[in-house]
Amino acid sequence: MSKKVSYYYHEQIGNFYYSQNHPMKPFRIKITDTLIEAYKLKDKMHNICPEHYEDIIESIDFTKFHSDEYVDFLQTVNPQNLELMKEHLLYFNIGEDCPVFEGIWDYCCIYSAGSIIGSHLLSNNNSQIVINWSG
Repeated sequence: MSKKVSYYYHEQIGNFYYSQNHPMKPFRIKITDTLIEAYKLKDKMHNICPEHYEDIIESIDFTKFHSDEYVDFLQTVNPQNLELMKEHLLYFNIGEDCPVFEGIWDYCCIYSAGSIIGSHLLSNNNSQIVINWSG
């Protein structure tokens, strides 16, 4: 019996860069997607790439899972204003393991959308397996 597999990939995910020495390299997700496409595995899966991604993000209340302050911080912080946000960095335990990088909020939104869509597919029995390499 074959299981229904859903696969989430957003084309922007590979454009983010944590830092040179950080082990997380989102471009690897892009490379993995290229391999999946080359082996024609996408033809065997339900592909999730929401056309209306912004609508999905707007519908997510991130404060159900995180404090208002943390969500505001992620929406505001960037490499240029780190010095001004030192207190927040300590409070939210942001540092070498969880660095601030350009586009951090967009990155969080992209992978969270995939996880939320995937959880809906699983909980409604529309998929038995969901793949979201980014989250």
